[in-house]
Amino acid sequence: KDELTSFHFQRDFLKPFDSIIANSPSAVIRELVVRCLTQVVRSTSRNIKSGWKNIFQVLNIAARDNTDTVVVLAFDLVKKLVEETLLQITSDASHGHVAYADCVGCLTGFARNKHNVQMSLESVRLMTLCTQITLQ
Repeated sequence: KDELTSFHFQRDFLKPFDSIIANSPSAVIRELVVRCLTQVVRSTSRNIKSGWKNIFQVLNIAARDNTDTVVVLAFDLVKKLVEETLLQITSDASHGHVAYADCVGCLTGFARNKHNVQMSLESVRLMTLCTQITLQ
C-alpha cells in the first residue's frame, strides 16, 4: 500500500537500521542490517517512498565500513538499485528528488573507498548512469 504524501512512516520505521549500523561494534550485526535492507528493498521497492532516505543513509555508512563483506553487500544493493530501480525511485513526485540526491551521495561514499579501486571506479560509472537515467 502506498504511503500518503504528508506521512513519513517508512522513514520512521527504517531509522533504527541507520542507528544500528552506525553504532554497532559487531561486523555480524552490521552485515545483518545490510542483508535485512536488501530483503526489504527486493520485496517492497515499489512501495517505498520516504524510506529511501534512510536506505541510502545506511548504505552510505556501510560504504565506510572496515569489513569487506559489509561494504560489498551494500555496494551490490546500491548497484542493483541504480541499474534496475532508480527511474521508479526518482519518478515519485514527493520523494524522488531527495532520493536521487541521497543515492548520488551514497555512491560518492563508495567512490571514496581506498581499499577497493574497482568498486570506486564502478561507483563513478553508476553516478554517470544516474545522470543518464534521470535525463530520460
